[in-house]
Amino acid sequence: MRLTYYEHRLPLGPRTLAPILGATCEGSGLTADDPDRQKLESILSAMRNLPERHERTADLRRERRREKEVIKRRLRGLVATSRPLAEGLEQTLRRLNGDPSDPSTFDALDALLAAQSYRLASWRVAAEEINYRRFFGINELAAIRMESTEVFETAHALLFRLLEDGVINALRLDPTDGLYDPLAYFEALQARFRRPSRRSNGSPNDLARPLPILVEKILEPGEQLPGDWPVDGTTGYDFAAAAIGLLVDTSAERSLTAVYERFTGDHVSYAGHVYQSKLQILRYSLASQVNMLARSLERIASLNRHFRDFTLISLTSALQEVLAAFLVYRTYLRERQAVTNKDERRVCEAIGLAQRRNPATSQSVFDFLVPPPISSSGGTARRSTAGGTWWPSPARSAKSASCAASRGAPTSRPAAGTTSPSGLSGERTVCTSPTAGPTIC
Repeated sequence: MRLTYYEHRLPLGPRTLAPILGATCEGSGLTADDPDRQKLESILSAMRNLPERHERTADLRRERRREKEVIKRRLRGLVATSRPLAEGLEQTLRRLNGDPSDPSTFDALDALLAAQSYRLASWRVAAEEINYRRFFGINELAAIRMESTEVFETAHALLFRLLEDGVINALRLDPTDGLYDPLAYFEALQARFRRPSRRSNGSPNDLARPLPILVEKILEPGEQLPGDWPVDGTTGYDFAAAAIGLLVDTSAERSLTAVYERFTGDHVSYAGHVYQSKLQILRYSLASQVNMLARSLERIASLNRHFRDFTLISLTSALQEVLAAFLVYRTYLRERQAVTNKDERRVCEAIGLAQRRNPATSQSVFDFLVPPPISSSGGTARRSTAGGTWWPSPARSAKSASCAASRGAPTSRPAAGTTSPSGLSGERTVCTSPTAGPTIC
């Protein structure tokens, strides 16, 4: 059994089908000692005893995968051979699907849908409520966790088979900037084909990159493809832009701009349009992703007395402004590796530009977004959640000051007597001591 809605086909959780089989059993007219009814009751018992879908234990997850397939085969065979049960199931499904003339008849269907792992919703609410990463506004292009070995191998099974069979011999990848860790993904692809027997007499580049890969990547002016990516280049957007430039007379820019401004009345600069367009996308097309990030920031802030006065609204606004201020598509920060000077500079530049565009917003909110200092082992320093002083640690303060200097923003420390670095008053009264810092009075 599955849910059908126009062209969409959606799965139904096995345990959630128990009420349907129970109603089928009761409505079949079969006696309690009928063998077919007993078989259906046995299937129903197995269905109710399946491990829950949220189980994390490997053994229970394997048991669930195995037993649900056994249940499906048993049910399919029983319905095919027992006419009373087949007719009873059809009658039950007819009642479940409801009668448009009586809205109350859809209550059972609504309860079944509410028990699923997903929520059916209008496509119009996806931009604000969808809770998985997707490619811009395309719901069907969901991001999957390629950093998981199991997901990587499963998703690429057909591709690897075609490559091994020689049906294809190179890859065009699009859009790789949506990956959690593009470098690790490229390395995993190349490692799959990096064997001593392949191209043993090839060039060093052939040996290092046995699989030719071109990636879709829009490079901003002055930006270069990361040199450590084991790929052969981009799909050619940068070349196309340069080639088109040969057909453009740049000396006519001022005249064309004047004509455009007279005709449209639009005097906003190109940079201004880029900024407004980014905000438009962030506030509407990517609203759900921004909301998820902002809620994560709020959870982090709430764990630390230095930052818990930051509201969800202020964090969301600051996050939108920083994202709109990025001069490149993304950075390439990696877990357990020090932030490169290039990526740190880009983050600081974005924070600084966002701050200059929003002078009325407390600087401390933007300071909160500064990446924490990197430890000597390459890990990110932890933010204290319970103990420690009222003000940020010296390591973080130094990091924030360094970032502020690189972005041209002034550094400051809240004056004594304020309730928090955010400048927001809480529910309680806070007074200060000239030596001990804030005390409750």
